[in-house]
Amino acid sequence: MEDHVNDLPLMGNSHQAFVYHFALDLSCDFDRKVMAGSIYLCVDCGADSSGTEKKHVFTIQEYQSLLQTVKQRPDVDDSTNWKVILDANDLEVSNIAEVKNPPRDILFPKLGFSTSPKSLRAKFAELRASCVEPVVFTSDFWCLKFAGRRPGCRIIKITYETKSLGKSLRWAVDQDKRPCVYSAAMWLNNRALFPCHEFGSMCTWEACISVPQGSVAVMSGDQSAHQEDVEGRSLFYQACYSPLPSFTFAIGIGHWASVSLGSSKTSEKVKRDCLPNPCQHSSKCLINYGGDFSCRLFAPASLIHKFAAEIQEYVTKSATAVQEILGAIPYPRADVVVYPECSQDMAMSNPYLLFVSQSMFPGDRSMCVRFGHELSHFWFGLLLGARDWTEEWLSEGFATFVEDAIHGRTLGWSMERQRDWGEIRAMLRHRNLQSEMSNTDQELQTLRPNKGEIADDVEDDVMYVKNGMNSAKLFTQVHYLKGYFLLRHLSHTVGAEPFLEAFLVYVQKHHGEMVTSRDFLNILFANFPRLREEYESVEAVFSLWLDCPGMPKPIDVFIPSEDNLLYSQVLLEEDVNQLVLLLELLLDIEVLSKSCLHQLKAKYNLPGVNPDVHHRWCELIIKHKYSEGYKDVEIFLKSHQAMGVYLYGEMMISNNLTLRKLARKIFQEVSAQMEAGVRLSVHSMLYGS
Repeated sequence: MEDHVNDLPLMGNSHQAFVYHFALDLSCDFDRKVMAGSIYLCVDCGADSSGTEKKHVFTIQEYQSLLQTVKQRPDVDDSTNWKVILDANDLEVSNIAEVKNPPRDILFPKLGFSTSPKSLRAKFAELRASCVEPVVFTSDFWCLKFAGRRPGCRIIKITYETKSLGKSLRWAVDQDKRPCVYSAAMWLNNRALFPCHEFGSMCTWEACISVPQGSVAVMSGDQSAHQEDVEGRSLFYQACYSPLPSFTFAIGIGHWASVSLGSSKTSEKVKRDCLPNPCQHSSKCLINYGGDFSCRLFAPASLIHKFAAEIQEYVTKSATAVQEILGAIPYPRADVVVYPECSQDMAMSNPYLLFVSQSMFPGDRSMCVRFGHELSHFWFGLLLGARDWTEEWLSEGFATFVEDAIHGRTLGWSMERQRDWGEIRAMLRHRNLQSEMSNTDQELQTLRPNKGEIADDVEDDVMYVKNGMNSAKLFTQVHYLKGYFLLRHLSHTVGAEPFLEAFLVYVQKHHGEMVTSRDFLNILFANFPRLREEYESVEAVFSLWLDCPGMPKPIDVFIPSEDNLLYSQVLLEEDVNQLVLLLELLLDIEVLSKSCLHQLKAKYNLPGVNPDVHHRWCELIIKHKYSEGYKDVEIFLKSHQAMGVYLYGEMMISNNLTLRKLARKIFQEVSAQMEAGVRLSVHSMLYGS
């Protein structure tokens, strides 16, 4: 693996063993910072006696078909060896055993969208009481292996605990100084939380999570968790009976208060026109188009009412707006959990569960647009995931593009207002992309590095995700921005409204699938002759936009429309994006006097409350060594840790001793809270490799 130092290994043999369901039975220990207990895997071990070849599962349809096959397979007296290899990392596995003679309703849980708390309690009680037979296993840094004889479906119980430094969970202290833990959204996904098949696999799940009383557990399940208090602990039961990749499982545990953000109705028009019809899965679609959307906020008690007041109206209205574009919402419930201050992530979307940074609550609603981005991930990233994990633009580029349309519809803007505002945003993104291209390695500038060949890098039965552990990817925005500009270019080519209608066609055709760039472009080329006039084929789009580094020629320069009022009146600062753009343009000026910066601060009340404005103001302070603003830089780096990493580097290359000392001082104060990869990168900026 020396040649793959930056690549993520995928060890699991999901093409040979079918893990179709798992049940997590874990207890949270805040003192030791571990989760301990068992996972029960329902797995079809090995090929059947007819020699039927197994394959990866990339769609719900494939999941249903394979599950139906294994359920109907007769028992056979076959001594063929089987093996299961699971992706795992930093887990202390103490025992693996096979559950003997499990009831069929536990071996094959029903697909659907609901279950009773009583039923879940009974299942876990029966699993815990089951007789088991030990299974020989081995584990190494990246995987867990066990084997046996006689293929067939069985339940495997793995007893283990996580490690306090495992990278799938972040143990932290919230804004009220109470302990919490949450899914870390790391490149490791969940393999340091539970052993699983990461690639080419879908499954359903059930969970019973034990937490200290006074804390709550939220998960990415079909329904709200059911709570039961037992002997000083609280048990939270939840389940997901629609098949999804294991890396979509998410959890948060903390001493949080909760409040309803309300609900929004799914319009009759959306129900009539925007549901997949016919559905490829079966007569009953396994995507939970359950109708009306409801949302709850989880946050520290001291902040929850302030945060709720800021986003309540926007979140429910944006849920209506996004359905007008993409169709009925596939996960009609969302729990929004506010990250602790130390999080290096702005947000993370999971089925039914969103994690968001406190930076999204500046107090003036100027960051609400990002909720539209996160809601759109219910479609782009979850309902339709990337089959090739290096094609991240299929989620982030799409969400970045559609967030502007969601925002305009949420606020009821005219077409002219939405166009002007969108062009201001596009100009800011264009400047950011130019900067990214100047500061990002070329191999990270390509949106389709494998050129459609998913398993192009396999050694000794191990698949590698190219640059999957490259720490530079933690900070790059290329797949967001370059993907956004490709979609913007295509939209201008075929027309804005027809292009958004094609999004709906794409969702209806491929919902519940792991998709590729070609899947989307094939739909466009089939429906828009105008596109075929500009590009000879899908391959021509690949060549110019997706398969090469650098800025594509169509976006070398970006100039807003001549009649764009928001741009022509940028100095009036009617919109926060105008102020961000003004500060961006001022960054192009080589010399600004201390007096000029002082007047700028006074006129626009800098840094204000918006984190994007604060960020640009900090860049001006550092560039011009404006000592009166150094405190603003310190506040930003401590309060908006998900946004400020690059500023450490700018402070070091400023050649200003005071700024360098300040950068190191701030890092020493917050480094213990940082994720390992971020901490290593910032340390390298400050002290060298």
